[in-house]
Amino acid sequence: GKFKEGLWEGNGTEYFESGRLKYKGQFKQGKADGTGELYWESGNLRYRSQFREGDMHGLGEENWMSGNLKYKGRFTEGKIDGRGRCYFKSGHLAYNGQFKEGRCHGAGKTYYKSGTVCYKGQWKEGKEDGTGELYWESGNLRYRSQFREGDMHGPGEENWMS
Repeated sequence: GKFKEGLWEGNGTEYFESGRLKYKGQFKQGKADGTGELYWESGNLRYRSQFREGDMHGLGEENWMSGNLKYKGRFTEGKIDGRGRCYFKSGHLAYNGQFKEGRCHGAGKTYYKSGTVCYKGQWKEGKEDGTGELYWESGNLRYRSQFREGDMHGPGEENWMS
């Protein structure tokens, strides 16, 4: 990249103190801005897509340090926001749904590592909240009703047969 008023501008690379690649892509006023790739110090890719003022921004994919996919979806100012999918470190789908400021918010589903739905329903600020259904790992319905701040709330249908 080039310096403009003492700050990186244009295409360039940034390195960890160890000398390993940290970021490769576009800079604006000294910050990652535009298309780029962010790496873990181990050398594995952490994030590839768009940046704005140093933060992950727009549609992108973030990886665990191991290199496995962690999240695929939208980022706003560095936080998971909008529709997306989160994955366990093993690579299995963990959550598919809406996010707001880095937390589950709106309609979404969580999954057991086996791939079976665990919870399907509404979320608020990272907790089950509103109408929802909780399932046993076998796939059988466990509970259907209302949730409030992550807890079962009010009358509902409950099934103790797993």
